[in-house]
Amino acid sequence: MKTKRKDSDATPSQVKGTPERREPPPRQRRHVQDMHDRFDALAMQVRQLLLTESGKQSRVVGVTSCERGEGVSTVAANLAVSAAAIMGDRVLLVDGCTQHPAVASQFRVASAPGLTEALTGKIGLESCCHTTGVANLSVMPIGGAAAQNEVISDAMTLAEMLRELSGSYTFIVVDMPPALESGNCCLWAGAVDGLLMVLEAGRVPAEVAQRTKLRMLNLGVKVLGAVLTKE
Repeated sequence: MKTKRKDSDATPSQVKGTPERREPPPRQRRHVQDMHDRFDALAMQVRQLLLTESGKQSRVVGVTSCERGEGVSTVAANLAVSAAAIMGDRVLLVDGCTQHPAVASQFRVASAPGLTEALTGKIGLESCCHTTGVANLSVMPIGGAAAQNEVISDAMTLAEMLRELSGSYTFIVVDMPPALESGNCCLWAGAVDGLLMVLEAGRVPAEVAQRTKLRMLNLGVKVLGAVLTKE
């Protein structure tokens, strides 16, 4: 599966400051609608790919890239927005990037409590999830700054948290750190049900992208496909 997204689609209105799908000016209407349609189609494809052989629906998809700056946070946020719109059930976006968190600023929510507090068990999971201006969509920001890197210590802890959250949310998207720049990516990869890779056109050599994919596959991750950005 490969989905293309133009560079001009990088900051759609529902993510950067105006979470509602508001009516754009006439000259932009067709472009914005095309953008929404692409992410809606992506959400449906990902949901279908997460079906297990037994027909059971898996719930958690991670979004990563080879390097930082390829558009992971934008793709993850818009995937979550589209999933909330077309599924009509509760959707959660989790910020898994301790070094460069983006979710709180994207949806204008407090950065804490969030992932840090959820993993330490200091606060209940639901209290670490914040509602947004998007119907059916909640987000879990990165949380307090203290010990963010240390708190993500093993894939089992992350998997247990995501499993518990799956009891409350139909679909969960994790905004993950880059695969080649953070060991935390491997920990998240071991906790999600499937992985979506974001690749910036003309930036990452094909052999690097393939090596990253093989690294994820060797971890036992189901790689669902790729989103090609900035073409």
